[in-house]
Amino acid sequence: MKFQERAKKQSGDSSRYLKVGDGETVSGIFRGEVYSFHVKWVGGKSQVTDSNDREAKLRHKVNVVVYEGNKFVAKVFEFPDGVYEQLGEVNKKCGGALEKFKVKIARSGIEKATRYFFLPEEKPLSEVVLKAIALVDLNILDGKKAEAQAPADEFPPDFGDPPPDDFNEHEPEIPF
Repeated sequence: MKFQERAKKQSGDSSRYLKVGDGETVSGIFRGEVYSFHVKWVGGKSQVTDSNDREAKLRHKVNVVVYEGNKFVAKVFEFPDGVYEQLGEVNKKCGGALEKFKVKIARSGIEKATRYFFLPEEKPLSEVVLKAIALVDLNILDGKKAEAQAPADEFPPDFGDPPPDDFNEHEPEIPF
């Protein structure tokens, strides 16, 4: 019997999700576009559905870049519609450029009593850090690439010169 190798799906990999427990705080940088979808809860688990389903609730996903294991990695942050509105307000406070700010994400509560709080830093990240973050591969949110980007070994042309070869040997400008 022969089986062909297939690309692994990311959908079932829970390690790619940003986990913030009750009373915990995580810092990261939001990147890419928000993906919106509908779910309903069946037997305590979410099931993707469409907007015509009377039990449908709107949910969203976005990539958040965090500093983990001495490198930047993208995690998927999934959230309900009320949090979408909160993030829209935070984006306005950041001049419509939320992707340039490190944001503290705090969680309080569990299950349906969960509340999130978002506190962006006062100043945008430096160009050096933004360049490093631009190189991070984003997670697939909807079966398509989250955003068109240069391969990880190429530096995006709109960010100027690539960082020096010894860039990863230096302490990052922002500790996570």
